[in-house]
Amino acid sequence: MHEKSEIQLLRRQEIDEEKWSRCIEEADNSRVYANHWYLDRVTENWEAFVWGDYEFVMPLPVRKKWGLKYVFQPLFSQQLGIFPAPSLETGEKFMTKLADLFYYCETNLNPQNLVFEVLKNAQIQPRDNFLLPLGGGYSALSANFATNTKRNIAKAENNHLQLVTGMQTSEFIAFKKQHSGNRLSKEDIDNLRNLVSFLGYKGLGDVQGVYTSQNELCAAVFFLRWKNRLIYLSASSSEEGKNLGAMYFLVNQVIKEQAHEPFIIDFEGSMIPGVARFYAGFGAYRETYFGLKLNRLPWPLKLIKK
Repeated sequence: MHEKSEIQLLRRQEIDEEKWSRCIEEADNSRVYANHWYLDRVTENWEAFVWGDYEFVMPLPVRKKWGLKYVFQPLFSQQLGIFPAPSLETGEKFMTKLADLFYYCETNLNPQNLVFEVLKNAQIQPRDNFLLPLGGGYSALSANFATNTKRNIAKAENNHLQLVTGMQTSEFIAFKKQHSGNRLSKEDIDNLRNLVSFLGYKGLGDVQGVYTSQNELCAAVFFLRWKNRLIYLSASSSEEGKNLGAMYFLVNQVIKEQAHEPFIIDFEGSMIPGVARFYAGFGAYRETYFGLKLNRLPWPLKLIKK
């Protein structure tokens, strides 16, 4: 094989940002999570496989534990994998390299990366995303809402709720922190704050909040815009918001406002049945992507990381 087509493992500081950006921007399976500026804000350290002159790339967020470097999937980055979508032969070369160089890996591939058959003893977990194509007008879109969704929207609209666009990052983060319980660490909250601030500054997203008739915030979502996707990146609701149906109200209002635009609402999916039903209730269809887990750790570390 021509030497230029070999896969190199590059550290973050060795990445050519211009070539990387062009590869992600032009990829048929482009995902915002793979941009270098996005990765910089969701993980302290990442490396990457680069094929040739950035014809294909695969971001690899890494951490160290017990002196061993391993690949992990950062929070707020649903899918990574190989960009652009590789042929089976090319994809298998990436997977082989991954298994050769890392003792442990947990990563989510994008749906155009069905290239893991070459891996021995890998655990493959199908995961659900939910996508709602807009553009057909609100009447056509709402006709596909589930009966329960229509009922919840009608109830919410009687609760005198108000949608506000362009909430301050600080207000959103404080609300998220208050209503996330112990699910998010301080590092997670800090990463989210940095991400939301940066994306807002770049004009790539904003926070939409729902306020009660007493002008209290009860639900909020940060929507990220990337290419033709409107990504439901991070959401939070208070108990009052849940009782008032605030999130049904919010999503319905966004669909109304964007109904004629050529966008796809990317709900990012969930393996939690109740959350999945919420997304599907708006007529979103299920898209499968795959979580990949490799464990070649020496015994007894292999048992710890099971």
